[in-house]
Amino acid sequence: MNSKQLMSSILQQAMQGQLVPQLDSEPEVAQVGPAPAPDAVPFAIPDKWKWVQIGALLPFGGSNQVKPESIPANSWLLGLEEIESDGDLIKKIRSWDRVGSNKNAFKAGDVLYSKMRPYLNKVIIADEPGFCSTELLVLDVNQAKAPLFAGYLLYFLRAPYFVSYATVNSHGQKPRLDLKRGKQAWMPLPPLEEQRRIVARIEEIRPLVESIGEAQEQLAQLEADFPRKLKASLLQQAIAGQLVPQLDSEPEVAQVGPAPAPDAVPFEIPPKWKWVQLEQVFSMAAGKNIKANLIKECGKYPCYGGNGLRGYTDCCNVSGTYNLIGRQGALCGNVHLVSGEFYATEHAIVARHDPARVDPQCAFFFLTALNLNQYATATAQPGLAVSKIAKTFYPLPPLEEQRRIVAKLDELLPEVDKLGSLLKTA
Repeated sequence: MNSKQLMSSILQQAMQGQLVPQLDSEPEVAQVGPAPAPDAVPFAIPDKWKWVQIGALLPFGGSNQVKPESIPANSWLLGLEEIESDGDLIKKIRSWDRVGSNKNAFKAGDVLYSKMRPYLNKVIIADEPGFCSTELLVLDVNQAKAPLFAGYLLYFLRAPYFVSYATVNSHGQKPRLDLKRGKQAWMPLPPLEEQRRIVARIEEIRPLVESIGEAQEQLAQLEADFPRKLKASLLQQAIAGQLVPQLDSEPEVAQVGPAPAPDAVPFEIPPKWKWVQLEQVFSMAAGKNIKANLIKECGKYPCYGGNGLRGYTDCCNVSGTYNLIGRQGALCGNVHLVSGEFYATEHAIVARHDPARVDPQCAFFFLTALNLNQYATATAQPGLAVSKIAKTFYPLPPLEEQRRIVAKLDELLPEVDKLGSLLKTA
């Protein structure tokens, strides 16, 4: 049960008289308007309570509309968007830019209820006078024909029983509560002092429920982030030479091209490894542009862009097993390992490795861990130039160690995926 479901359950208990005890000292409620037929009672309530129809209890749907020119400057102007779903007021706005149509006037203590999309559950109590959208009903508890506490009315309108009733009795493309049916809704009415005790108890519980909700959100985020962060951690260990042991039998890597200056070394690597520029072990070039109408849902050759498979074409421009690096927009730095005959579009950089020095699967893991998107241009449409990343330093292990790294990651990464699935179902 999440926090929203828990709060709904608490409100339903409140409406059934199960949240606070009934007191002998409190009087029985007088019946207002007709009572429901025995077979029409929504649920059992305490003996001193009464079922009353909202329309019989207080004006429901009437309004005090005010024309724009009659609204004083600096008035509180309330729209639906300033009320949280299942929550409270988000902000107060005082701006004449908002006065373009008639508004409903309200005063402090009035309950404001949104008749549009009742399932969003937008209900508040005004803490000062103002003017609101005509989509909000202004409910004045002072006009009730029996003692009615504004807080109790607020929570009744938010309770799942009434939300369900209002939703079922809404119509239109933008569903609005049918006011005639709204007036006919049955409301459980307790003695006034019990109403106050119910509201006090709900207000006491709400912060606890909200803290549970925050904890649930944090846990859900942790569950979502944990597998991704664990994978990233494994790749960082791999690229730093900490995932598998180095073997004396394996030769030291020969330096190819310039090495970084001592103060420019990105991080420590094992003694037999070497820092080399990407252009020393990869031949990199962007793919070729292709017209969109030549990319099909099925065909002879797969077509890859910066985010992987885009479709199929009748021609290819690459043959082999190579890493593709995304080079435009949000896909900058994405890495995909592709094999066979395929077409690489201009949105991908084809990184052809030196097979005598580089294992392509290990290169996929290492290029991913290098976060090449950090070298993209900082513009509205980021781009990753070949010349920009060609000089980037790449940690190069002995070839056999690369293959052992791949074998270890092939063993560990599926376990991380299993762990992620377990967290989701826990």
